[in-house]
Amino acid sequence: MKGNLISWEVGDPLKVLVAVITVPVLSYLLAAGYLHSMAGLALIHGNEPPTFSPSTATSSMSAHWLFVYPSLVSGFWILLSLFTSVISVLTFRYDRDRGYALSLYSLPYSKLGIYLSKVASTLVFAVLASLFPIIAVAVFLNADLSPVLWPLLGSTTFLYELVLTFYFVFFVLSVSVLFSVLLRNMFLSFLAAFFVTVVPYFSSLIMPPFSFVEGFTDVLNGGTPFSPANAAAGLALPIILLLLSLVVFLRGDVV
Repeated sequence: MKGNLISWEVGDPLKVLVAVITVPVLSYLLAAGYLHSMAGLALIHGNEPPTFSPSTATSSMSAHWLFVYPSLVSGFWILLSLFTSVISVLTFRYDRDRGYALSLYSLPYSKLGIYLSKVASTLVFAVLASLFPIIAVAVFLNADLSPVLWPLLGSTTFLYELVLTFYFVFFVLSVSVLFSVLLRNMFLSFLAAFFVTVVPYFSSLIMPPFSFVEGFTDVLNGGTPFSPANAAAGLALPIILLLLSLVVFLRGDVV
């Protein structure tokens, strides 16, 4: 039953359209950033940047840059934050703003099941939109180096960065969902989520979710995304926000 709800939410044409438009743009931003950064390395180290080698795959300059360059592509993270906010707000407010929420809630599903399905479907969109560009750019732009590329993609450093990326989208999702159930307008919900998640970045404040992007450099220096501070901001706080959203969702009116 719940699986049907999730597939229905994931298959929503409007959200699929937003994803189809946004994911290629996210991939382009990362690809352009990677190629630009590698060109910069070539200027520093001669005609060609230092390349991967089987013996020094994870310690070479190119490997280091493969790990760190996503944190430098600010446009990717800003657009990813906006995409996650838009998908979250659409999931929780579009049916109410368009007036067919009553039909949905008349189906034989509990409000808890509907809420969990909406959160799960939003998380599917957000995770795919964040991880696909990062992995795809690394694979396709280094396809000729596959013998040494796969150890890099399976390294602890790369996996830690994927965890930080998950923290990023999970935090944005939780904030967006909270505003979506608190406010009775789709535009106001998105505006509030945008202000809380993106505006601090433009104010040079090191706060979640963009503090997780800063964590990419920490991982290269031996840090871990599972430190108490990262786990609290990336897992505990979003879960608390989602639980608060659940209480509001269960107690609120359908429209």
